[in-house]
Amino acid sequence: MTKIERPWRRIGLDVIIKRASSIHNNKYDYSMAKKDYETTHTKVSIICPKHGTFIQAMHQHTGKNAQGCPKCGTRINEQYERKYKINDGFFATDNEFSFYVAGFIAADGCLKTRDKSLGENAGYQIAIGLARKDRRFLANLRNTMGIGNPICDYHYPLKDEDREAGRKKDICGSSLSFNSRQMYEDLQNRFGIGPRKSLTYVMPKRLVDHPLVRHFIRGFTDGDGSFHITYTGGSRDGTIGGRTRTLGYSLCGTPELLRDVQNIFTEACNRPMNTIKISKDKRGSHYLRYTGNIIAGQVGKYLYQDAKIYMARKRKFIVKYLTKPTPSE
Repeated sequence: MTKIERPWRRIGLDVIIKRASSIHNNKYDYSMAKKDYETTHTKVSIICPKHGTFIQAMHQHTGKNAQGCPKCGTRINEQYERKYKINDGFFATDNEFSFYVAGFIAADGCLKTRDKSLGENAGYQIAIGLARKDRRFLANLRNTMGIGNPICDYHYPLKDEDREAGRKKDICGSSLSFNSRQMYEDLQNRFGIGPRKSLTYVMPKRLVDHPLVRHFIRGFTDGDGSFHITYTGGSRDGTIGGRTRTLGYSLCGTPELLRDVQNIFTEACNRPMNTIKISKDKRGSHYLRYTGNIIAGQVGKYLYQDAKIYMARKRKFIVKYLTKPTPSE
């Protein structure tokens, strides 16, 4: 059988070295590449003036995502890395929007570190994934942060094991991911948010004592909490009277976080709200729950009063309480 000659096999070493020298501004020595080079996909020895010899294929070294010395940790084509605009300093300032988004990411976001040799920002990834019904809200978060990256929609059909586990619908969602070292480090250093934070996250003292903390808790609530209505007595269609409508609030988090939130609610609402016990479900998740139109209404009013950013489908449950005076007023 005749072997098919691919186009990249015909590129001579002199040509590829000239291209590499132009891309990397004559930084590297390619004298050792001559003994190993066969094609652009062959790994060769390249000499960095600062860190010595490293191994790399020439197609990686000269492609559109041109890589250099791994220890230098830089990627030549920075424009490729930053195809979309990003407001790196978004979390560097204290305001309602940065606190809210940080709270939402603490609850429902994900921070990942990748190969630092990919570039200054590419090694630091932040991602948010939500149900398809919240796509518009995700777009609002993206615009608020000043990010140009596209939102990706996905659809995963149910598998047999999903049906056995009780899932009834396909998985449909929308996700936003972007790379920024400064945003990543600001989330870590200023808000205490890091990778794999679901079972460990605790608010830093700076955050607990900050006057903007309610916006952070509102973001966390929109991510991992809810307001809901329960009905007792009567019937939903009104054929039987005596139906009672009761507002409830719940928040999922670590026990330390929930205790801090309790204390903040106690001070803000001027009510002993830290006497409620934190519950734990069968999966080991901890919850803070308030039930009652007055107590849950006060929480809602504290979180959403005059708010400029929020998830509308969660705020709708407490709209009537935003204009209602508290019992002490």
